[in-house]
Amino acid sequence: MVEIFDYKNYSPAKICKTFVGKRETKKTCIIFDAKGKIIYPDDNINGDNVIAILGEQVSDEYLFLLREKGISYLFAGADGYDLNKALETLKVEFGYEKLLLDGGGVLNGKFLKAGLIDELSLLIYPGVDGLSGVSSIIEYKGESDEFPAKGQALELLSVKQLRDGIVWLRYRLRNI
Repeated sequence: MVEIFDYKNYSPAKICKTFVGKRETKKTCIIFDAKGKIIYPDDNINGDNVIAILGEQVSDEYLFLLREKGISYLFAGADGYDLNKALETLKVEFGYEKLLLDGGGVLNGKFLKAGLIDELSLLIYPGVDGLSGVSSIIEYKGESDEFPAKGQALELLSVKQLRDGIVWLRYRLRNI
């Protein structure tokens, strides 16, 4: 049951903690939205529950909008990218032990740098665009002397050819 939340009479201590909203299905879409910019039309995306991972600086008004729609949220540190804190909260408050990361290159890079990726699944489509400056599968935006994959190596688990020339590669990331 979703708590009815009256923004006019809210308590900041009440609004600034993890909120578990509507949970109508086992499928969930977890979205990193550090600044609280995404406006959701509903409490789900294509039938999947939504959990927003936020930075602590998001406005009370934004939190109110999420609560009003029954959208779950949690905080991942001041900047919204304390990945260990986010994953711990997802485990303790929501019961998630294992997740599929389907992020963009920059988010994937943050997870790689933190050592939080244990398997990499790549679908290679036989097409080339040749564009420069476009994010890659994993893109770490750190200092030039940082090496996000340092101490990690890929171990091939499987290769499978799919239709239309698509190749599916699966790797395990292991510490070296």
